[in-house]
Amino acid sequence: MSEGGLVLVNDARACLPARQAGRSDAGMTLIELIVAASIISIAIMTLLTVIPTSDRLSVIAAEEDVARNAIQREIAEIRAFARDAHNDLEAVKTTYNAQSFAVEGLFWDSNGSKTRDEGDSLPGYVTVADWDGAEAGETVLLVTVQVVWHSASGTGQHQLQMRSLIAY
Repeated sequence: MSEGGLVLVNDARACLPARQAGRSDAGMTLIELIVAASIISIAIMTLLTVIPTSDRLSVIAAEEDVARNAIQREIAEIRAFARDAHNDLEAVKTTYNAQSFAVEGLFWDSNGSKTRDEGDSLPGYVTVADWDGAEAGETVLLVTVQVVWHSASGTGQHQLQMRSLIAY
């Protein structure tokens, strides 16, 4: 609107220099874009390192389940033998002490072989000994069962061990 040659301006931005007048508050500066891109890049890189780690942990957890089940089966077999031997704990010791056993589904050696070669040790091992904490006149056996294997995840050798007391 003009009155006698004067132009009335209602917008304050019209009075600013041209480079400032065109700037909108709705956009982002180049620095803001670089910072945002950096944050997104760091987040993506973090996710990419977590995925392989979770895969390795998943393999290890599955192997531990196999080992735990094998150990529990071996302990159950020893307990059943003791019951069938009419509580002859000496027979349990002579039958099971220092015995190895196979565990299907685990790597036995560092070469990644699941087949047993001549001279390979089996991954499962049983130790049966008298328990020192038994009361006078009581016979209690401490059965220790362990499984040692090389993980398919490439994380080296792993071991799982359980103990159980047998008293009759």
